[in-house]
Amino acid sequence: MSGGLSLSLRSEIKTYLAAGLFVFTAFCLMLTLAYWPVITACYGVSDDFMFLSQAIAQKEWTAIWRIKLALGRPLLAVLHAYAFSQLHSISDLSCLRWLGICIVSLLSASCYLALLAAGWRRLPAFLWSLAAFTLPPFQVYAGWATTGFQPLAGVLAGASWYVADTAFDSARLRSKYGLAVASVVLLVLALFTYQPAAMFFWCFAAIALFKANKSMSANKTIGRLAWYSGVFAPGVALSVAVWKACLLLMKLPLTPGRSKLADNLFEKATWFVQQPLTDALNLARLVPSQRLALAVSVFTAIGLLLYFRGNTRQRLFQLAIAAAIIPLTYLPNLVVSESWATYRTKSALTILIALYALFALHGYLRVLPDSFANLLLVSTLGIVAPVFLYVAATQVRDYFTVPQQLELKLLREHVASNPAVSETIKHMHMSPREAGLAPLTRYDEFGILSVAQQQATKPLLSLILRETRRDRVSRGPGDNWR
Repeated sequence: MSGGLSLSLRSEIKTYLAAGLFVFTAFCLMLTLAYWPVITACYGVSDDFMFLSQAIAQKEWTAIWRIKLALGRPLLAVLHAYAFSQLHSISDLSCLRWLGICIVSLLSASCYLALLAAGWRRLPAFLWSLAAFTLPPFQVYAGWATTGFQPLAGVLAGASWYVADTAFDSARLRSKYGLAVASVVLLVLALFTYQPAAMFFWCFAAIALFKANKSMSANKTIGRLAWYSGVFAPGVALSVAVWKACLLLMKLPLTPGRSKLADNLFEKATWFVQQPLTDALNLARLVPSQRLALAVSVFTAIGLLLYFRGNTRQRLFQLAIAAAIIPLTYLPNLVVSESWATYRTKSALTILIALYALFALHGYLRVLPDSFANLLLVSTLGIVAPVFLYVAATQVRDYFTVPQQLELKLLREHVASNPAVSETIKHMHMSPREAGLAPLTRYDEFGILSVAQQQATKPLLSLILRETRRDRVSRGPGDNWR
């Protein structure tokens, strides 16, 4: 029987992989078109220059290793070490940005398959998965070379959830706990890549717990949720233990905000609502609006009550479970004292909000006849997806490619005419909006200038000087190298 289960699981995985490959290709093509400017443009952002400079220098690469290990991300350190060692110039960074788009596409395809398994129809699931993965966190993943590997943590977390879910339904104890161990290992790998994106585990859990056109009893919901928690908790504990051991053995430095636990829970909860959650509830909007966040909250809460099945008590119980999952998708940033809500940390939280909005929309349409409700759902998502794709393309152009290309162009011109560029750096330390390079700035991501980041200034200049010297040599001493 054990062998039969193994064959069944192998066959199911094979089927999902075949379907996933086709869907992944479709997502990859569409997201590549949406994020096309980041592939064709020659630019870098902040840490991109620091990583590239140290990778080229080789002997200084140990500093990057120590930084990533201090943050508890050894797998990300390995990926960065290998990827950046293959690059030779700033123009090569576009290869890593395209790789990041491919990883986002893989995560999008994983969510699509999870929705299908939960009873959603193909077209609504596809359109939602396409639209959701163009939201601001994924624009950062696509726009930066250094963040391109971070969504891989979400893919690993999805694999961890899938194995855990399969284990829950397994009748054989040996297979059940063997799969549970495998799930914990996958979750640890996700956490070792990027902890905030590893919280995608709970996005996949929400899809399974709140299936379309089907409702679980309270006991089954609690049982499945407890099983997921039983896999999640050991994974987190094991990753924290290894991280702490690395800190002690290697005497790694760490900022106090990330090594110290939050001590004022009320203050942290208030910050969570006012910043990360508000940003996530604004969906594609970069300038957060509390009114929009409140409107989306009310729309989603009422829609979820209509989406859930059962009597009033059962619906309220499911709503409480749904609300409890929200902070879990932002757990790594809630437990530490540091309060810095960058978009790259909000990918799982943003997708969960988008999922709940999808469920809510389905709930409102449920009062209509099935055929008409499905047509209206597809029509609505058919409008939302292209709009979100257009917004994503516009925002990566306005906040990444245009200002960063212009910054690089100005610095190259000044280096070419005057190697002592201290005045240029001093001028460009002003905000991008003041310098006329970007409409606005958000955190240290959208619209930020690299020379405004202290750690990026010297690496950026060293790379420009290196390319300038190389260009001089290739053209010959008598040529006009400018």
